[in-house]
Amino acid sequence: MTPIEQGMTPVLKEFLPSIEEESQFFSEIGISKYHRWIQKIRGRDFLIHQIEGDDLEIFMSNLRDKINQND
Repeated sequence: MTPIEQGMTPVLKEFLPSIEEESQFFSEIGISKYHRWIQKIRGRDFLIHQIEGDDLEIFMSNLRDKINQND
């Protein structure tokens, strides 16, 4: 769950449908499903992320490695 800065929700909504490249990236590091949506909680907008995979510890390790490689 990521808080969205005030006024940025409309901008973010434009990019939500275009996640094909991200889906491929997540698939390569061990995630079988990745979904995200905007949800209002207590009057504030949040970007909610849902991920599914066989081993989330391996996914987190792979993600850290990609971040460290600036990939």
